[in-house]
Amino acid sequence: MGTPTGGTSRSEQIELESPDGVALLVDWLSEILFLFEARNFVPHKIEADIEEWRLRATMNGGDASQFEQGGAAVKAVTYHDAMLARTPSGYEARVYLDV
Repeated sequence: MGTPTGGTSRSEQIELESPDGVALLVDWLSEILFLFEARNFVPHKIEADIEEWRLRATMNGGDASQFEQGGAAVKAVTYHDAMLARTPSGYEARVYLDV
């Protein structure tokens, strides 16, 4: 969506549990979007731990006022054709965003 233009001034903690990997991916991206829209938070650095379908993350970032919009604003993360697959080199994911 854009580029952070300010420094790191805040931290947010996230804990999620979902029934499967696709749901966890969609929930995770939706939570980041919520933090941007509702709390004016833009993550710069994310440290995450995933076990089974549980995610714990610490995000360091700044205010959305220090964010340069570079593309269309994301309105929602969708489950439409969402996919998460293990590959020989890691994971491959696909999600569609409503803009």
